[in-house]
Amino acid sequence: MKVLNVKQRKHLKGLAHHLDPFLQVGKSGLSEPVVKELSRALSDHELVKTQIFEDDRETFLELSKELAEKTTSQLVFTIGRKATFFKQSPIQDKRKISRALPK
Repeated sequence: MKVLNVKQRKHLKGLAHHLDPFLQVGKSGLSEPVVKELSRALSDHELVKTQIFEDDRETFLELSKELAEKTTSQLVFTIGRKATFFKQSPIQDKRKISRALPK
């Protein structure tokens, strides 16, 4: 999927507002099980909110970007210690969110 535009990010942000964090990343950072779990969650739900326990904002953003890269997803937005990721489902019939994205 190509890079999300402003309308699409805004739409996804609205959809993610009510979501609880699905995954928590501890102070030990990113591990292979965390990446695998987020990848699985993205393939099931397309839109996933995570909570990353990191006090330093720069490190938090680096971890968020690294997590997006490792899961081949897109970082939709961050707020506080929460980061929301989106990945279009590769299976056409499982796509729920990506069909409703504004152009």
